[in-house]
Amino acid sequence: MTADKHQDYMYGLLKRVLDDIGPRPSCGSEEKALAELLRAEWEPICTRVDVEDFQCHPGAFLGAVHVYAVMYLAALALYMFVPLLSSTLLVIGAGVFFLELVRYYELTDALYPRARGENLLGIIEPEQKATKRLIVCAHLDSAWEFNLFYWMGDAAVVGLISSVLAYGVLFAAGVGATLTSPGMSVFFWMWVATAVFSPMMLLLFAFHTYSAVPGAMDDLAGIAVVAGLGRWIDSSGKNGQFKLQNTEVVLFAASAEEAGLRGSKRYVERHLKELKSLPTNVLVIDGVADENFLTVVTKELWTGARHSPSLIKAIEEIAGEHQWPIKTMPIVMGGTDATPFSQNNIPAVIIGCQDLTRLVPNYHTRLDTIDHVSPQSMVVTLQVTIDLLRRLDTYRRTRTG
Repeated sequence: MTADKHQDYMYGLLKRVLDDIGPRPSCGSEEKALAELLRAEWEPICTRVDVEDFQCHPGAFLGAVHVYAVMYLAALALYMFVPLLSSTLLVIGAGVFFLELVRYYELTDALYPRARGENLLGIIEPEQKATKRLIVCAHLDSAWEFNLFYWMGDAAVVGLISSVLAYGVLFAAGVGATLTSPGMSVFFWMWVATAVFSPMMLLLFAFHTYSAVPGAMDDLAGIAVVAGLGRWIDSSGKNGQFKLQNTEVVLFAASAEEAGLRGSKRYVERHLKELKSLPTNVLVIDGVADENFLTVVTKELWTGARHSPSLIKAIEEIAGEHQWPIKTMPIVMGGTDATPFSQNNIPAVIIGCQDLTRLVPNYHTRLDTIDHVSPQSMVVTLQVTIDLLRRLDTYRRTRTG
């Protein structure tokens, strides 16, 4: 298998970054250190390497969790006195949570400190005139640790779902009490029932730390695969095995994905006209750890993004050619850097090697270390990427999505 030759490089890069740089909070100095390391790796093998600065407010995205909890507790306290205000606060809290954290709108960002992110782009031009483009993307940063996931595992998800239900019940009680009386039996007992969930709301203040996790699976292994692709294109061109004919390849190391996809959003905003002018396909690599869970994502339920059916089909066919089992499924919670592309009608898809059917212990916790990343998972992911590039560069059709 072609990608086998790059296993040592990818795994070595993963280990080197974890040892020398460590966790990489969004827009932090460690994230920039990784970008600088990659820049040095990519400059000899790319036509050019660009660093694109942007501004964002990385604390706002998960800050919505705290707003959500504050509004609930305030509404709970005010119910018996001003039920209309209680319900109003719940609407505000739910609105911030939904728009900022679920739909990724930058609703409350101006209330949080500003920071500078850096997207890194390695552009590799083809032998002939470029008639199409493939962007291969992974993100530089690692997440703040999700305490509840580390402490409670799957029970944390149950607790979060229960808190949403409690939000709805308290809102209904507030509306009912406004129209009748807070002391009316049915609404009073609804209020009592929701008070049972107040400890869960208090726990939301400790939902995450302000310390980043190692991020080996999410998404340093993905970055290693992107870097491995660059090495493969360079070595294959030199030995004559494969030369890009008319496909421009962009190696995209995105900043601030864990802060609400801010890096990829800024990239799409800045380059939208360019992305539309040349047929472009996007492959996002996110969550690489176990080759037994090779997965292609069809859509993201939170962001509403639906990904390219043709790219999904191509990846399924590639997996079939290697006789690798592959899961085709949506992402139920959260979002990826594919969202800004798909929402702007740029064909995109996500692949990874992670069990998305459950909350794995190393997702956004201190357990996201190199011990949980199989070298073969990076090889499989790189091979899928190589095969997809070969297909796109030889197909007469210039757009897959």
